[in-house]
Amino acid sequence: MSPPYCLILHAAQSAGDQLRSGRHALDVVQSVVTTLEDYPHFNAGKGAVLNNEGHHEKLEAAIAEGFSGAYGAVACVQRVKNPIKAARAVMDHGSSAFVVGPAADLLAEASNLEMVTNDYFTTASRRADWERPVIPAGPIGGVRTNGPRDRSGTLPDRQ
Repeated sequence: MSPPYCLILHAAQSAGDQLRSGRHALDVVQSVVTTLEDYPHFNAGKGAVLNNEGHHEKLEAAIAEGFSGAYGAVACVQRVKNPIKAARAVMDHGSSAFVVGPAADLLAEASNLEMVTNDYFTTASRRADWERPVIPAGPIGGVRTNGPRDRSGTLPDRQ
């Protein structure tokens, strides 16, 4: 079994155990997502994709509570270690439901969440992906890339 699969399986089993023990579902969701954000081989938090300039600028998270409809989200955060915790802070304490950019990092800091430098999110694997040559913009298997260094398009498997 691959390590990412083992992590997800463990997180799901842990979530089930926590829910059966009576822990609030919103707390369980935040806990599981925090685990994924901390795992360097998952594309969230540590291990997130680098932008064209080699930085992490598009970290984001959202959380919602279905019964009450409460919602919180952050986008374009660059310094909060766990964006899901910042989203929860928005939901619990913010006057807005969605905070973007430096304001989201400032809200996280004011909420006493753990802050890191942007390079915390970079892993050797993501840096290697970023340094690999990029196929020029254009049709690739029916998917159009957005230009140099864009990772949203489909790239052929390495031979």
